[in-house]
Amino acid sequence: MNTIRTHSRMTRLRGSIGAIALVLLAISSLASLLMVQTLLDHQRINKRRRELARAFYAAEGGVAQVLHWANYPADYTADSNMFATSGSASADYNSQFTNLISAIGSGGYTMDESMLASMGAGDFDSTYNYQVSQINQIQLLSIPPAGVLAPADYDFIIRSVGESPDGLQRTVLAFVKVNTIISNPNIAVPAALISLAAAGANGNAKIHWGEAWSKDDFSMLNKSQMGYAQSDADVVYRTEGTIDFPNNWQTSGGNPDVNPALPLPGIDEWDGIFEQFIASGTLQWPDFASEYQAFKNQAISNGRYYTTDSSGNIFLNGTQVDFGTEFATGHGPTDPYDFVFIDTIDGNPPAADGSNLATVTNSGNSSGMKGVYYVNAHFAQTGVGSPPALSADDPYGGTESLSKIFLDGLLYIAGGMSMGGNAGVYGSVVTEGSWSGNGTLDIYYNAALAAGLPIAPGNVGSTFTLVRQVNMGG
Repeated sequence: MNTIRTHSRMTRLRGSIGAIALVLLAISSLASLLMVQTLLDHQRINKRRRELARAFYAAEGGVAQVLHWANYPADYTADSNMFATSGSASADYNSQFTNLISAIGSGGYTMDESMLASMGAGDFDSTYNYQVSQINQIQLLSIPPAGVLAPADYDFIIRSVGESPDGLQRTVLAFVKVNTIISNPNIAVPAALISLAAAGANGNAKIHWGEAWSKDDFSMLNKSQMGYAQSDADVVYRTEGTIDFPNNWQTSGGNPDVNPALPLPGIDEWDGIFEQFIASGTLQWPDFASEYQAFKNQAISNGRYYTTDSSGNIFLNGTQVDFGTEFATGHGPTDPYDFVFIDTIDGNPPAADGSNLATVTNSGNSSGMKGVYYVNAHFAQTGVGSPPALSADDPYGGTESLSKIFLDGLLYIAGGMSMGGNAGVYGSVVTEGSWSGNGTLDIYYNAALAAGLPIAPGNVGSTFTLVRQVNMGG
């Protein structure tokens, strides 16, 4: 009997273990299925996120494409005149972009997928030649869609729709405005050298192919060093103050710097090269000081914004840089124009007393600088090293190879400026404070500066600047 009972208990125990094993196996199988399902769900979610990101970046690519066409109108092959400017002297949108305004009209202008494809635009392919995303549609609008809050000031709207290979879409609205840094005629420069205070040409410092202006007195070179000006029809020295001549200009008629009459006594052969006591308001002085914030914003957007400290050190994103190394990127014909803004010590506009202006010095530019440099400091250039020769356009339709040129472009100084050694410039120098030229420096005026900045807009941003962007979703 005991043997029978023991066998029965063992049979029941084996049955219980088998049942438990089946339950555990079922649970394990269910957990595995749930895990697989979870992994598949995550994979689908991640794929959807990737596809949505691709669609969004394609939509942003549509905005960038329109900005490119505005910079280079001929690349819009559907109508090379659509983004072209009218050439009006006015810098505003309504005067400059009459063709674009006409195309947009009241109902908008649409570029569909096939139209974009015909211009070679819209498709984004991987390095392995499969499609990553595409621009499904671009619309140019004058008013935003219903429910979208527009910024206070904009010129037109870019509505761009991006699409992933799976058909997911994202839409971006970009409100854009004419970039006044590029088109504003107030930044044209009418002379090779402009000092809104006093100026002094010492040693053998000369200007060529243009004029030199000062609001206050202008100290002149020795007479023996001025012969070059008589053979350069564009050289004129003008001041609202007095032109102070050294004693070696003195003749029996008296020292010219005390007599306001022109032609100057004893130097009739120099008539037309010097003009003093010019009435205030006669010369059209450039107003760069009022462009402080606009230039600053443009430099920040292009990653070319720098700060200074009271010792005259320069910093990019908190890291100290050397002036000559940082900005001497080359001034050859294929080198792009730079666009640099160096701020005051405290990041505020220059104070009237100059208290927030550092003194920045530079003693060499081995490869030369090229571009527009807005420096909110006092500045001293003491030498240039040995930059390559520069091929420059003279005002007479020819070209000339210039040596010792450390800058091709425009240098604006919010404080005072001194130049020494053989520091040469092709373009223009403008300083709010006094200017002093020493040594054997030469400033050659680039006549293209009379009409504004002689640089392609793509080198300093876009013809249009982004005011606000809105992600509209699918």
